[in-house]
Amino acid sequence: AADAAGAAAREAEQQVEKDIARCHQYNQLLASAEGHAMFKRVLRAWRHANPRLVYWQGLDSVLAPFLALGYREPVAFACLDAFVRAHLAGFYEPDNSEAVGHALATHRQLVAYYDPVLATHLAAVGFEPCHYAVPWYTTAFAHVLALDRLMPLWDRLLLHPALPHFFALELLLSRRDALLRCDFAAAVALVAATLAALDTAPLLARAMRRMNASPLVLSVTTIGTNSAAQQQQQQHGQQEQQQWWWHRALPAKEREHEDAPRMVLADFVVAAEEALVCDIRPAAQFAQVHYPKAVN
Repeated sequence: AADAAGAAAREAEQQVEKDIARCHQYNQLLASAEGHAMFKRVLRAWRHANPRLVYWQGLDSVLAPFLALGYREPVAFACLDAFVRAHLAGFYEPDNSEAVGHALATHRQLVAYYDPVLATHLAAVGFEPCHYAVPWYTTAFAHVLALDRLMPLWDRLLLHPALPHFFALELLLSRRDALLRCDFAAAVALVAATLAALDTAPLLARAMRRMNASPLVLSVTTIGTNSAAQQQQQQHGQQEQQQWWWHRALPAKEREHEDAPRMVLADFVVAAEEALVCDIRPAAQFAQVHYPKAVN
């Protein structure tokens, strides 16, 4: 066990060495020998403090803003540790497939919800979120945005944990017309080029507006049970673990096969005011009772 731990530590050190050599090196401090040494010490301390987590490529980018701001190493470490726990939970587990799967499923469903034409085209050419959005989510965009464009996003992210989903959506929609003309290879090149010269301010403003106007269920992976729902179950003599289906946490693998987000009743009532409601039940059942203004 000790040999395995030592080998893992050496492998992590080697990966850190490679990563920091290309991590925001336009910044004077981060490109210096002193900056590289700070990266190594703080990341080593983070691994020591979180033995059940692992260093994945991109964690150096998450640390970069805190060092670039001039924080002392203990403060930078504390900020990194708190940020990962609060906003990147699950991404730095030894097996992060569940966290990554949920993030990508949410992104794909958001695109389908707001722009089904674009979503259909991207699926047809095989350009899936796994081809472009993984570093967006695992680093909260720190791996792909310049620091001066990243920090306004993070300022709002601290108050709005769902914001990365809507920023990712706006980023993609900002290149909608071009993407609709792209095959797979062209789409990959276009998104990569977009990030290099991205003006984040208008995208961030649109993302905030869309987030505030969107049903909550679009940006969460589960609608947790609440005391009222649990009391209702108990009143009906149900076991506590037998949750209503709309309160059940969905595994990432199950969400991969769903093209649209599930919607709880409260969000549906709000969304139905501006959306077309299609009732796909047989005509006889629709004639008996249906939601106002729904079409069959």
